[in-house]
Order: sequence, then structure tokens, then C-alpha cells
Amino acid sequence: MNKFSMKILLILGTLGMVQTALAADKKFPDLINITFYGFESIPHNVLERAINAVPPQETTWGCGLHQCGHAFECAYMAAKCQNQLAINYKIAGEYPLAIDVNARKLKYESILKMCGAILDEHGVFRSGAAPAELTNFINDRLPKDFAYKAVAQSTATLEMSQLLDEVKKGIAIKMPVLAYYTPNPSSSS
Repeated sequence: MNKFSMKILLILGTLGMVQTALAADKKFPDLINITFYGFESIPHNVLERAINAVPPQETTWGCGLHQCGHAFECAYMAAKCQNQLAINYKIAGEYPLAIDVNARKLKYESILKMCGAILDEHGVFRSGAAPAELTNFINDRLPKDFAYKAVAQSTATLEMSQLLDEVKKGIAIKMPVLAYYTPNPSSSS
């Protein structure tokens, strides 16, 4: 794996942690420049705006929703306009959940807890959207004539070079790539 690919993987893996750790810090612009110095990246001012615009995740199901929020901010900034979307990051609303089960009402609460499922304070088990649904969620909220659109790509095999090509295309237009990677979907580990 080359130096570029290591840096790309690192930035994909750490953006969420950076959001939580740095968003409240007054020296955020300096910290992001230090943290990602030398990385081939979306411009740091775009990352800063996207990270500051989206609150830290407080739900067990909202990682995709938060990443969509980052994508919206980057898209609007790349188009040089203000993001007008009001997204509720605590309530699913129109966000396409893959699972939304009120375990307490259905008397499944103890079974789900024994399986290690995390339920909210109302006994609800939620799991976020399937990757293709994230594309629809993003595109349905962008203006119809907007210059940027989300594209879902799915493949049974993906070489590192193919992933890096997609990331580089995103960087070129100042857009993040939301990567959902499952090494072996049929494996239990």
C-alpha cells in the first residue's frame, strides 16, 4: 500500500473522531491543519465547515445521517451557496432506517438485549440506512438543478486502487466519499 493510500484510509477512518474531538475547540482551523498536514484532502476550510455544521453523533443509528450532513455541507460549499437544509440528527424522521423496531411494544426487549442490541430509552432498536438509500436521501434533498449528485456504487470486489480512484474524484470536486466496506458479508465475525 502506498503512502497516498495510507493517508486516504486514515482520513476516511478518523473524520468522525475528529468531528467529535475538535468541533468545540476554538483553535479548530489550526488543529485540522496540523492533524491533516500533508494529506491530499478536501480543502481544510471545507472540512472545517462540514465538521462544525454537523453536531456530534448521539444516537446508535445516526452515523449515515451525520455523514450525509457532511456531504450536504461540502456540496453546498462547492457550489458556493448556503445550505438551507434543516436536519434533525436525533429523530429519524424521513431518514431511511434499515431497522426501526419498538422492541418493548413487541415484547422483544429482553431477547434483543441478550443478543447485544442497543435500545434507546423507549425500548426502540434502530439501525441506519442501507448504502444505496443514503444516495436517495441525499439526492432527494438537493435542488433538482443542483450541480452535484450522490452516486451509489456497489461491487462484489473492490481493489484498493479502485477505492482510491473514487476518493480522488471526490477530492477533485471537494466532495467526501462515503465508504461502506464489508469484507465478508456472510461471515459472522
